[in-house]
Amino acid sequence: MSVLCLLIGALSGYFSARLTIRSAMNRNALTAQQLILVDQTGHKGAELSWEQSQPALKLFDRKNHVRCALFLEPNGTPDLYLYDDAEKARAALNLFDSGVPNLAFSDQSGKLMMWTELDNNQSYNTKFMIRDKKVGGRIIVRRGMEASPAGIHTSEDVQRK
Repeated sequence: MSVLCLLIGALSGYFSARLTIRSAMNRNALTAQQLILVDQTGHKGAELSWEQSQPALKLFDRKNHVRCALFLEPNGTPDLYLYDDAEKARAALNLFDSGVPNLAFSDQSGKLMMWTELDNNQSYNTKFMIRDKKVGGRIIVRRGMEASPAGIHTSEDVQRK
């Protein structure tokens, strides 16, 4: 009797697993709250997950540092950040809440060095800053390129010491 029970249990397990695998293979979508991509050694290379009720994709280097992140802010605005090996955001491509695109670059300490903006005349402008490393990163030069119907103009604002 116990041999018969063992045989029935094994057969039911086999057919149940086969049905589950066949059902999964026929499905066109995988549903999960988090997906982690690992290599053959178990190192995490990418993570697709939910953060603040929005989807986020992160890419990791060999030291498990985030090097790239693509995500939506809570209001649905998209952001793409590139990080250095110390996990400091060094480059960003995103949209302001108004929908205006922004491109920004930061130095190693995270201070903004170059960015774009839209002015009151709806001109898209690029701004650059040079910081004094000896005096706590104080801005010493601010340069800009502004577009207008008359053409592209440059500007420079030098801060006196």
